[in-house]
Amino acid sequence: MHKTDWMYERKWGVFLHYLEGAMNHPEKPRSMGRHTSWDECIEDFDCDLFAYQLHEAGAGWLILTLMQQTKYLLAPNETFNQLTGYQNGEACPKVDFVERMYQALAKYDIALLLYFTGDGPIRDERASKIFPLVIGEHMVEERKPFVENWAAVAREYSMRYGDKIKGWWQDGCWIGYTEKELAYFADAFRAGNPDAVVAQNVYGCLDRYGCQVREVRKCAMNNEFTAGELIDFGALPYGPFVNQSRWHILSFLGEAPENSKPDGWGKPGCKYTPGWMFDYVDQIHRIGGIITIDICGYRDGHIDPEQLRVLRVLKTV
Repeated sequence: MHKTDWMYERKWGVFLHYLEGAMNHPEKPRSMGRHTSWDECIEDFDCDLFAYQLHEAGAGWLILTLMQQTKYLLAPNETFNQLTGYQNGEACPKVDFVERMYQALAKYDIALLLYFTGDGPIRDERASKIFPLVIGEHMVEERKPFVENWAAVAREYSMRYGDKIKGWWQDGCWIGYTEKELAYFADAFRAGNPDAVVAQNVYGCLDRYGCQVREVRKCAMNNEFTAGELIDFGALPYGPFVNQSRWHILSFLGEAPENSKPDGWGKPGCKYTPGWMFDYVDQIHRIGGIITIDICGYRDGHIDPEQLRVLRVLKTV
């Protein structure tokens, strides 16, 4: 038995970048032209609608971003507020988006995993002083306050949600973290649910196939599945596991701007046909791997129609 067997049985899942910078800025298409308080933005998202669309398509899990580089998190967190001095509603919302999403997904037995970062709120002037990120493998002692404080934020979430959260995907772990530091974060992620599966991205977003085969061997030793982040779908596992971790592939359906190929995360449109994605997901499953598909979800909870058409085909994989 492997802790990711449940993921293998479900075959594939979806990744949603729910970020203030995308959902709450009128110039961004996913905001649907609206700009409000962070709480109002979260209230606009129809979790029931979103969950039904995933159910209709047959998705087995959702990886949801708790935050990314800014002060805006998706749920209240007293640890974050106490450390930074922010009040609820300023950075952490008063509304618990994670709990709302869990309740909606649970109706259809869709598992919820959370995305966390290894670089914290580095783009927020106030919070970055409390979470002082130091980059480099020889800077372990200098980085200790960051690791301890930032892991404490994750631990609070883990303890609150318990086994409602089935796993964690941690980004930005290529900044020189040691295995000991990665294990410290992993322990925080599993504090509320010892059975939670963890992936820590120690190699970044790789360019196509050869890099994936070569660099995936760097996956953290205390991880149950690989981060697997790629600019394109197309790579195939050469077996179910690497370093005791389930082989996992993550990329996006969205169409990136011509001059920025990696920037298709959360974008609308679809660069793959339904038939191609069906065959690809099927091949990965036959080899023993798993796949997560990043999609474009809008402020009101609906999924980009072109992408939803592709996801629906995968229900019969």
